[in-house]
Amino acid sequence: MMDPHLPSRQNITHQPQWRGPEFVVWRRYRMHLCRCVLNARRFVCVSLVVAFACSCADIPVAAYTPKSKLVRSLRKQAIKRLEKADPEELGGKCLIAMAFYNEFGKKSHPKVQSAVAACQKELSGITPEGDDMDNIYSTAIACIFLCKLDAAKYQTEIDFFMRSLEIRQRPYGAWGYPKGGTHPKTGDTSMTQYAVLCLWTAKENGVPISMDSTTKVCNWLLRTQDPSGAWGYQGNDPGVGRQPRSLQQTRIRHSMVAAGVGSLYVLADLLQLVQPRRQSINNTTPSVLRKAPTKIAVPLSNQVDKGAFRSAIDLGDAWFEKNLIYEGTRYTCYYMYAMERYQAFRERFTGRPEEEPHWYNVGVDFLRKEQQPSGGWRIGITEVFDTTFALLFLQRSTRMVLNPSRFGGTLRADRGLPDGPWKLGKDGRIEQQKIVGPAEEILKRLENDADLEWTSEQSPDVELSDDPEERAAQIARLERLVRAAKFQPRFVAVKTLSRIRDLDRVPALIYALSDRDPLIRQQSRAGLRFISRKFGGFGLPDDPSEPDKQAAISKWKHWYSSVRPDAEFWE
Repeated sequence: MMDPHLPSRQNITHQPQWRGPEFVVWRRYRMHLCRCVLNARRFVCVSLVVAFACSCADIPVAAYTPKSKLVRSLRKQAIKRLEKADPEELGGKCLIAMAFYNEFGKKSHPKVQSAVAACQKELSGITPEGDDMDNIYSTAIACIFLCKLDAAKYQTEIDFFMRSLEIRQRPYGAWGYPKGGTHPKTGDTSMTQYAVLCLWTAKENGVPISMDSTTKVCNWLLRTQDPSGAWGYQGNDPGVGRQPRSLQQTRIRHSMVAAGVGSLYVLADLLQLVQPRRQSINNTTPSVLRKAPTKIAVPLSNQVDKGAFRSAIDLGDAWFEKNLIYEGTRYTCYYMYAMERYQAFRERFTGRPEEEPHWYNVGVDFLRKEQQPSGGWRIGITEVFDTTFALLFLQRSTRMVLNPSRFGGTLRADRGLPDGPWKLGKDGRIEQQKIVGPAEEILKRLENDADLEWTSEQSPDVELSDDPEERAAQIARLERLVRAAKFQPRFVAVKTLSRIRDLDRVPALIYALSDRDPLIRQQSRAGLRFISRKFGGFGLPDDPSEPDKQAAISKWKHWYSSVRPDAEFWE
């Protein structure tokens, strides 16, 4: 029954009452208009859904830092997995040691000391030229580890590793497989990245490096970049002097692109090739907290085209803007550690640090999903190596070295400030205040028995004279200080004599092996190894018994007598 309050169809006044041709046209127009409106509504809805989905794809599920609760949990489980790991490769031992040193900041940690012992054992009875040193990865990583740990203490071992890398660099600039290896005639992008990082780490820790070697590898990386901005596994090199990116590269992988562009950013810092971009100024920041103007960098080499260099890093950055993924890549954890290094040096270059960057957030989510019940990862190599690389990524380990003050105000892994006087160094890093000066000035302070507030890690770097007569007189004064009553003069004297590759200094250093202070004994031991090129030394442990000391002294005297039959020793 019809509701009486509703109008009947006959009473609807706007309904046409005719059935002619005009009515048919009007009805078709109305139907067409309805379809258009419906399609428009559908289009708007679909567009909104697509826009929302795209915006969500660029926003990670969560934002992380190395101190986030989830990241700390992942790190803790990884550490637990690696506690019993003991890979055969020297490079593997040193990678694990670096991760543990980052995590706990303790040089005395068993993993750290085990890696140090492995380095010293590896060098016993061999020379830098020998086939035993053909593993570029292990050589470079071990050298990086020792430089970070204590470049002065392990000077002899570092000198050995650096010499080995220098010998094995190809004439065109790269490093690669040995002559009997898989690719004997090409440069290997993967190996080369670690040699470049080793050069940078050595220079940062006061170890001399070759600028010619550094320039050659930089130009090789420019020549072997693909036109797309990527790098391949084995560099397809057009030849020294040829144009960059003139040849297509093969076997392009994410890990190799990160290695290539990351190495260029390392070299940008090492060679001071490109002036870092200025950081934007926020006028709301108090003037006392604003970063001081950056000094203009003076290039250390004129053998690299700065325009080509800038283009290369811009193209490498652009490649990753389009291709940043982790899932489904080859050797994923190895690639992630290369990505972490690349991004850390890129931050240093651009002056725009990010606490929770997209590349890190995506990586953390990926590792969270892929972590095994054991606490480790296995995505491409072995569980031990993949877990170590993943842990170094989670720690943002390169950034810890480049800018440790950003990690909770501590130097490394929640450690406090260094001992002794310190200063705020470049990029906000906390550094021990080094004392560097002419020999005459420092020798007078040492000889006058001044009250010097120096720790062993702060001891002065003495600049000896270039004049032969003055230099000889300064060295004679240093040798007298080896017998001084106070620790500081003795340590400075032994440290300086240890860095002079001169056989005449050996008797003083042999005498210092009997010193009551362990730091002086260790410095003297390192100096004797350096001067003699007997990198294994004669087995004097860090904490020797009296018979151990006498045995080592006797062996060093026997060696010195064999090269200097008329030698006279100190009593």
